[in-house]
Amino acid sequence: MADTSTPQHTPQENWNYIQSQFKIWQAMRPTKTWFSGLSSRIGNKRLTRLTQSGSARSLVSHLDSLPDKRIKTLRTYAAINQEQVGSAFKLTMIGNVSVPIVLLTVFHQLSDGAIADYLKHLRTENLSAFWGGMVGLAIGLLFLLFIVTYSLANLNQARDIRHLIDLYAAERGIYFGLEDMDTISLD
Repeated sequence: MADTSTPQHTPQENWNYIQSQFKIWQAMRPTKTWFSGLSSRIGNKRLTRLTQSGSARSLVSHLDSLPDKRIKTLRTYAAINQEQVGSAFKLTMIGNVSVPIVLLTVFHQLSDGAIADYLKHLRTENLSAFWGGMVGLAIGLLFLLFIVTYSLANLNQARDIRHLIDLYAAERGIYFGLEDMDTISLD
């Protein structure tokens, strides 16, 4: 007889809950590492930092109530999610960073420095248009910074979810890709 004390959830419902615990805005909030130029994952205690967040503790609490088979299913969800976010991140960086820089560089080279000449002309002849352009450029760069930060935060969270599920599963004796480890000869 099935246990009716806890409602059974589908893998998608479990996944939706897991994702709801990892808020993107939490990953985007400024930290002191933004100013040092170093990731908080550099140095010692990387796994401690990964596993001690409120999101990680919530994930572990949720996974505790699930059978091994569901953990394996959710690890597959996490792996696919990470791959999808990784592809989206690459496309976002190419489309919003690389392509505009390449187009600007090519245009500048083909026009024999026309961009620099135009900016010099604006600065001397129409100072308000020059400063308006600079303000527009600053706003555009801030928007680009937001896009990059948002994309990177999503990528980091997808990676963290997968790594947390892997760590939790390993603690329960579930190894992904290592099920036959006992039969592998290391001679």
